[in-house]
This record gives sequence, C-alpha cells and structure tokens, in this order.
Amino acid sequence: MYHDFVINVIEVLLLCGFVIWINLSLNKKYSRYILGVMFGLITVFVISERIMIVGDRYFDFRHITMTMAGFIGGPVTAVIAALISSLYRYYFSGNGSMGGITNIIVFACFGIILGRNLRSSQNGKKVWFWFIIGICMACILLFIISFFDILNNSSLMVLRIVAIPFFILTPLATTIIFNFYFWIYNFCGKASILNTIINDSPINLIIFNAYEPILVSKTLRKQPLVCQNIESLFPLQDTDKTWITTTKQQRKEIETEDERQLVADLASFQMPNGEYACVAIVNDITDRKREQEKLKVAKERFAKVFQFAPHMMTIIRKSDYRYVDVNRRFLEERGFEYEEVIGKTPTEIGMSDREFKMISEIFKEKGSVQNIECSLVTKHGSEGTAIISAEKIQINDQECVLIATNNITEMKRMQTEIARLDRLNLVGQLSAGIAHEIRNPMTTVRGYLQLLGRKPDYLAQKSTFELMISELDRANAIITEFLSLAQLKQTELKYQNLNDILDNLYPLLEADSYTQNKQISFIQGVIPNLKLNSNEISQMILNLVRNGLESMEERGSLTIKSCVEGDEVVLSIEDEGCGIPKENLNKLGTPFFTTKDFGTGLGLATSYKIAESHNAKIHINSSSSGTTFCILFPIPEQEQGEMIA
Repeated sequence: MYHDFVINVIEVLLLCGFVIWINLSLNKKYSRYILGVMFGLITVFVISERIMIVGDRYFDFRHITMTMAGFIGGPVTAVIAALISSLYRYYFSGNGSMGGITNIIVFACFGIILGRNLRSSQNGKKVWFWFIIGICMACILLFIISFFDILNNSSLMVLRIVAIPFFILTPLATTIIFNFYFWIYNFCGKASILNTIINDSPINLIIFNAYEPILVSKTLRKQPLVCQNIESLFPLQDTDKTWITTTKQQRKEIETEDERQLVADLASFQMPNGEYACVAIVNDITDRKREQEKLKVAKERFAKVFQFAPHMMTIIRKSDYRYVDVNRRFLEERGFEYEEVIGKTPTEIGMSDREFKMISEIFKEKGSVQNIECSLVTKHGSEGTAIISAEKIQINDQECVLIATNNITEMKRMQTEIARLDRLNLVGQLSAGIAHEIRNPMTTVRGYLQLLGRKPDYLAQKSTFELMISELDRANAIITEFLSLAQLKQTELKYQNLNDILDNLYPLLEADSYTQNKQISFIQGVIPNLKLNSNEISQMILNLVRNGLESMEERGSLTIKSCVEGDEVVLSIEDEGCGIPKENLNKLGTPFFTTKDFGTGLGLATSYKIAESHNAKIHINSSSSGTTFCILFPIPEQEQGEMIA
C-alpha cells in the first residue's frame, strides 16, 4: 500500500511537470482551456490508480494536481479540471464520491488563491515556504477525510493508515513540483527574453566563442556586409585565444567596404561547458560620426566667427550672468585683459545697474534682445554709446546668452555733427536771405537817430537816442554773426604759426581778464606752422576765452596752452568754472542755444564753423572743477616731413 502511494505521487510529479513544460509553449489565448483539460485528465488518471485502504475506500494525490491547476491556470483552468475529475469520480469510482468531489473542489479553490497571491511574490521562490504549504495541504486533506469518514464510523482507522503517507509525501511533492515550476518558468523566461532580443530586438547582437559565431541577431543577419566585417573584427581563427578569456570589457572599431563605421562593445563569460565566449553589441555609428564631424566643423566655424567678428561678441551664463567667453574685439574696445573679464558680470566691468536690469527684463520677457542702446564704458572710465543684441544658445548642455555689441560712439558723434551742420546751414540760409533787407532800414534809422540827437530841440532825449543807437548796433552785431555762419565761400588759409596769433591777442585777452579780476596764463609749446585764417582763428579764440572768463568767479585762472600730440597741434583753453551739465554737452554749437542771460547762442556755433573750415575738431572735457576746450588742428604733410627731418 505505501509503495502504491509513492508510485502515485511520482506519477503526479511527472505528469504535472510535463504540463508545466507544455504550458510555456502554448498559445496564451487558449492555454487556460487546454490546461484545464490536461489537469482534468491527469486527475482522472491519478484517481483511476485506486489505492485501496479499507473496504472499497480509495485514496490518491489528486489534491496536488488540482492545486496546480488552480495555481497555474487560474479559475477557468481549475473549473474545467474540477468538472472533468468530479464527473469521473461520481460515476466511475465507487463509494465516497462526496468526499472525493469535495477534495477536488477545495483544492482547486486553494490553488486559485495561491496563484493570485504568490505567483509574483518572492516567498513563492523559497523552498521552505512550499514545504509549509504542503503541510497545510495535508492537514486540509486529512480534515476532509475525517469529516466524511465520521459518517461511516471508520474515521480513526482510516486516519491512522493515511496520515503518515500524506504528511510525508504531500509536503515533499509540493516542494518539488512548485520549485520545479518556478525554475522552469525562470529558465524559459530568460530563454524567451534572449529569443526576443535575437529575433525581434533592434539591437545588433552576436555571441561567439574562440572558433565561430554561436548566435547572431536577426537585424545583424540582414546586413551581410556588416556581418563579414564583424567576423574580421574578432580573431576567430587566431591560435592565440587568451584575449577571449579576459573579463575586461573591450571596445573595437572597424570600417566596412562601403566606408561605414562600426563599433563593438565586448564582454566575455563562461558557458556551462566551461568554455569562454563573448557577447558583443555592434552599433553602426556612421551617421553619428558624420554628425559629430559636422558638429565639430560647425563649432570651429562658430569659434572663428566669434573670435574674428568685427563687433564685440560675448557669451554669458544664463543662470548667473557671468562671462564665459569674449572675443578679441571686445578686449580691444573695452581695454580689458581676458582674465579680467571671465567670471565677472557686466555690472562688475562697467555697465550700470539700471541698464543691466532693463536689458535683463527685456530678455526674460521676449527671449531675445534686439538693438537696445546703452552706454559703453571702457576699463579706463571713458564712456561711449553702443547697441546690444542678445540670443539664447546652448553650450555643453548649459543655457547661455550670446551678446553682440556694436560701438556706435563715432556714429552718434557724426549724427550730432550732421544735425549741428544742418542747423548751421538753416541759419546761414536764413541770415543770407534777410540780413541785407534788415541792415538797410537799420542803417537809415541809425542815421536819423544820430541827426535828431544833435539838434538842440532834442537834447533832453539824447540819452534815449544813444540807447536806441546802441541797441541797433547790437542787432547789427548779431546779423554780422549770422553772416559769418552763412559764409559759403572757401576760407583763405595761409601758412602761419598759431603762437603768433596768440601773441597778437595776448594784450586784448589780458585786458579782459584784468577788468574782471581774473587771471590768464599762456603756455606755448614748439609747434609747426599751420594753414590758418588769422581773423577767423582770432574770433574763435576770443569767443572761447570770453566764455571761459564769464564762467569763472573772481580770482579764477584761465590757461591757454599749445602743443603737439601725435600728428596734431592741440590748442587747449582751460577754465576753473563750474563746468557744463552733462545734458548740455551734446547741445553745444547749436545756434541760439545758450545758458547766459544775455547771450545769443551764436558764439560757439561760429567757433564750430571756423574749426570745420580749418578741418579741425573740437573736444570738450567738463567737470565740476572746470571745462577744457581742445581744438585739434591736423599738421600738413609738408610740416610733418620737416618735423621728422
């Protein structure tokens, strides 16, 4: 009898193992139904063994097959298997059919519960866990047997016979069959993954030993040229096979006949037979190489454009607005060294906080900046004007800002000069048109006023007549200045020395300063002769000196200096006045612009006109401690040659 129990449990293990193996190759759509039939037939076969215990009472290990049916296939499989085996038990297997059918149904449900809770659980993969489950199954089985045998008054005798076999064989069989299930499931799962990688994955995979390829992926087999080159990549026929046993990962590159670039990442492993093999993932990097080459060329092109651009170019990090790179033009224009700029913010090298905040807000709002005008401050503090444009760029996966700055200081100066000249031309046209018509009646009025003032009848009004005549003379002087601005004929220039003109003006200028209780000093350097019109230069010097004297308090000092700087003669007139407000500097030289109570606004306009006719430039430096007018006269080439000689 006990021998029959062992045979029965072995048959259960073999048949259930066979079904487990078959299950992994079945179409998942119909596997539950097929498994149900197969487990039902296995249970019928197990029941048909008819291991007799007492009288016509039979026992077997159907509880294991039904548990496996519910565990592997779920409710559908369990129902089909239970239905087949219950019908057989009821119609063909003698007495005790209710106990046998209850056994089938209970363990089918038990298997369903185990499957739902333990198939994906880590506990399901532990040996001791299934041994405990087997003991529980034996207890449930013995409970069912004792419950139905109480009705037949043979409970104790039956339990005494079957308890030991069931308590020993059920845990052992359960442990073996369930661990076999997880082992075969994991093995076939890994095989399925490998099969999917080989046949369906886009990965180019090859596994080979020291003599030949073992497995080649489907995608790799479709590329015959690649395969040919792969075989030449690995020294399969080389007598020296030591490289293949190394555990160090390797990377090899090859080039195919059609000039495609391949790279293989290799790793070796030991097969079950003890031999070493290699697995290699092969990638076609031709397109990536080409893109990298294009990117390299683009970077080089950008670097050249960036460094040799005619405008100032800078790159700053978006995160903290610190300089990452600047080009040569930026360093030349601003006067910095490269190391003095990198890592600094724009405000740290001269940009005002107000302008930086304005530009930052525009950039955050619009994502770029287009032609924003701002100040341009050099390392040495001189200011100019620039326009800034900025765009986002990516550099090494870091968000940055590319800034292009164009120095428009000279252009702004030229625009100011053109506007001033336009105003001068307008004044000239106006004065040329009306000066003659106004002067004639003024001359007549002045003559009659002089005659009336000499008559005895009007002696009492003589002071009034004199006042009227002085006002007419003042008006005539204004017209004269108009006419000097309107003068369109070429100024007659002669070679003469600027110091001689200053010497001739010295007594007049000294008298003016003396009457105002102010001082004037001359510092005359050695200068070459220039092409000058002495009358116009005298008028320009008188205008500038008298403006300087009027701007100073008593006991102030005014300095007139002449010298040579480079290829220019510089005449500087420096006062100790209160300076010119910054907002008025760009307006100087505009006709009728004046800050004096009784000025006409034509003195500086005339001076600019005279400087222009002599191809000279006027530069102004003003602060709260005084103002310096510098007139820069170009030295003729003839005189330059003599100075060099």
